[in-house]
Amino acid sequence: MHKVVLVQRFYANFREGLFESLNENANFYLYCHNVGYGKIKTPKKLKEKSYYKSLLSIRIYKDFILFPFLFFKLIYLKPSIIVAEGGKNTVNNIHVLLYSIIFKKPYLIWDLGKAYMDKKTFTLFKLPYVYIQNYIYKRAKKIYTYNNQGKLYFQKKFPNIETVVLQNTVDTRQIKKILTASAKFPDDIPHSFQNKRLVLGYIGSINKKKNTHALKILESLDDIALIIIGDGEKTYVDELKILFKNIDCAFVGYKHLQELRDYYNILDAVIMPGLGGLTIPQSYAFATCVVAVVADGTEKEIISHNDNGFILEKISDVLDILNNVSRKDLKEKGIRGQEKVFTYYSIENYTRNFLLNL
Repeated sequence: MHKVVLVQRFYANFREGLFESLNENANFYLYCHNVGYGKIKTPKKLKEKSYYKSLLSIRIYKDFILFPFLFFKLIYLKPSIIVAEGGKNTVNNIHVLLYSIIFKKPYLIWDLGKAYMDKKTFTLFKLPYVYIQNYIYKRAKKIYTYNNQGKLYFQKKFPNIETVVLQNTVDTRQIKKILTASAKFPDDIPHSFQNKRLVLGYIGSINKKKNTHALKILESLDDIALIIIGDGEKTYVDELKILFKNIDCAFVGYKHLQELRDYYNILDAVIMPGLGGLTIPQSYAFATCVVAVVADGTEKEIISHNDNGFILEKISDVLDILNNVSRKDLKEKGIRGQEKVFTYYSIENYTRNFLLNL
C-alpha cells in the first residue's frame, strides 16, 4: 500500500470528510498550516487527528504559507507518493520537487485549474514564480483537478501530463446522518418567512467575487424571503444589509454543516449569483434545488437545466424562472439533485477516484 502524503496550505473543514475517508482506506498523512484563513475554517480538534502531521509553518502574506522544513519532514516520513496543492503552494512544492528528484518518488499536483498567476498583471515576483510553477507541474506524474473545465485548462497548458477530474464534493456520509435527525425552525429566522410564496437562500462566503450584491435583483419578486448564510468582510456585509433593505432578508452568519439542516429545511431553492462550487453538491445532498449563474464549471456537471435545477447565463434570468415555478416543482428538482449527488458525487466515489489514480 502506498504511503501517501498530502501537502496543503490549510486544512479546510469542507475537506474533512475526504481526509477522514482517505485515512480509513489508505496509509495517509497530511502536512498543513494549523490555522484557517478567511472563509477557510479549520477543525478545532485538528491536532487530535492521527493523520495530521505538524510542522513549522509561517504565514508570509495573506494566504501564502511557508513550510521552511518541509523537505526534512518528507525525508522523515518517507512517502512513496506525494499529492501537493498547486497555485499559491508553489514555494513549498520546491521541497516536493527536490524530494522527488533525490528519492525518485512521484508526486501529483492538485489544483482548481484557473490559475491566478495567469492574470495579466506584472510584478517582478511573477515571472520567476510562473517559471517555477510550470516546471513543477511539468514534472508531475498527474494533475488532479475539480471539474472538466479545470481539465480542459490543464490539457491545453500541459498536454503531456494526464489530468484527472476528482469531482469535488462534500461529506455526503455526514449529511446522510444529519438528515436522520429531526429539524426545527431556526431561532434567528422570522416566523413570517413561513408564509412567503418562496424562501430563497444564499450559502457561502460573502464577498464581491461571489457576486453576492447581485441578489438585489430579488427585490423585483413578489412574496419571497431571502436567507444569507455565511460570513465575510464586515464592511461589505453592512453594505449588503442596506442594499437589500427592500427584501425580507435575514443574515444569519456562518453555520457548521450540522447546523445547516434546519435552514435547508425551510429553503425552496439556493441562489448562486457567482462562484461557489461546493454549495451545489451540498445543497442537493440536503434535497434543495439550485439556481446558478454560470460560474466555475461545477454547475455544468451537477445541474441538469430544468431537470434538477437551473443554469442561467445572467442573474437577471432568475426573475423569469422564479416567477413561473412552484414550490412543489422546486422540491421535486431538489430530490432529483439529491439522487444524483448521492449516486455520482458521494464521498466514497471521491475517495475511490483519488486513490485509484495515484
